[in-house]
Amino acid sequence: MNWQLIQDTLREWFYRLSGLPTYWHGEAVENVEHPFAELRVDSSQGLGVDETRETVDPAAQDGSEITRQQWGNRLFTLTCRVETRDQTPAGAARNYLEKVRIGLMKPSSLAYLRTACLALVASEPVLDQDRFFQDRQESVADMDVRFATVATETDPKEAGGYFDRIEATSNLKNVDGSPLPASLQLNREEMP
Repeated sequence: MNWQLIQDTLREWFYRLSGLPTYWHGEAVENVEHPFAELRVDSSQGLGVDETRETVDPAAQDGSEITRQQWGNRLFTLTCRVETRDQTPAGAARNYLEKVRIGLMKPSSLAYLRTACLALVASEPVLDQDRFFQDRQESVADMDVRFATVATETDPKEAGGYFDRIEATSNLKNVDGSPLPASLQLNREEMP
C-alpha cells in the first residue's frame, strides 16, 4: 500500500468536505488556528487471506515476463477529530463532522477516494469530546470512518520466467497393461 498517497488523498478529501485546515495526528505544525481537523489511522486489518497473482508482460523478453505479486484486502479506521473554540451551534465541532458525513456518498467524494484505491465502508456516530482549555470551553468531536483498500507487494527476488520449450516422451498403457498405439504416444516431441 502506498500510505503516502493514502494520507495525502484523505487529507485533501476531508478538507474538501469540511473546509477546515486538516492535519495528521503527530504532524509538526506551528500555531494551529481554530477550527481545525486532525486525522489518525486507529486500526487496520487484513480481510481474508492474501493471494499470489501472476502477471505476464509479453513485451519483456529478458526473462522478467512473469511477475508475482501478493494481494490482500485491507480495512482501516480513520478517526476524524475537529476542534473549535466557536461557541455557536453552527460553529460546533459536531456540525463540521455532520457536514463531512452528509458528503461521504457524494459521487465526487467517492470518485476522489478511488484515485487512491480507497472505498468507503461505513461511518460511525459522532462523539462529543468537549473540554476546557485555559478556562475556555472548546468544542471537540470525533467520528470514525472505515475504508477498504488493496495491499500489493512485488518480490523482485521471485521474478518469474517461462520454459522456452519442453521435450516430452510418454509410455502410456491401457487399463489391461497393454501399450497404447504409437500415434497416442509422445516420442521426444518438443512443445514450444
